[in-house]
Amino acid sequence: MSAALVDQMLLLGSTPEGRHALRDLPTLVAGAAMADLAARGRISCPARTVQVDDDTPTGHPVLDRLLARIADTRRGRAPWRWIFDTGRSITQAEREHLVQTGVLGTEEDVVLGMLPRTRHPLRDLAAREQVVERVRSVVLAADVRAAAEAADPQTRMLVDLLGTAYHSRRTAAALFPELDARALRTRLKTAPGKHWVVTATAHAVRLVNAARA
Repeated sequence: MSAALVDQMLLLGSTPEGRHALRDLPTLVAGAAMADLAARGRISCPARTVQVDDDTPTGHPVLDRLLARIADTRRGRAPWRWIFDTGRSITQAEREHLVQTGVLGTEEDVVLGMLPRTRHPLRDLAAREQVVERVRSVVLAADVRAAAEAADPQTRMLVDLLGTAYHSRRTAAALFPELDARALRTRLKTAPGKHWVVTATAHAVRLVNAARA
């Protein structure tokens, strides 16, 4: 299997300078982690709760930490709840993982002369460009649905997860400067998006944004 979906989602949703390109990035990263585990046969959602089908470690520290947490939880939890609750922690752990692998760097400075700030700019620009171009090839296609169905499973899942997020002009400009926010939302709505992780991520995104209001 190629690079983990959770790695690709963080790269897709980050600018080269280490800022968020996507408003709902933590939720999308958590959704990608769940999708990763599902694709590897580790978890499923046969009813309304997530269950562990195989607790064998994947070898990816972020995924294995989430898998162990799900396995250790006695009471079943809905997939949206896992995504909603773990977004921030998984995103932080994923950044640390990509720093360790050399994909991201670490820069520290001070804002307003007193507030410490840590950024993680891209060190491997090609890694992000490869993910972005795969997603762009689907979203900008004349027939988005057909392009998504013909894409590899990871690219299709990235597009489906991207479709669950709220998209502003800034988000559209970061990844799809050819489109305004409305056109981007319209195109993403035509992608398949039937996987249970996608449905759960969409629900978690709605809850996160409701809490902001």
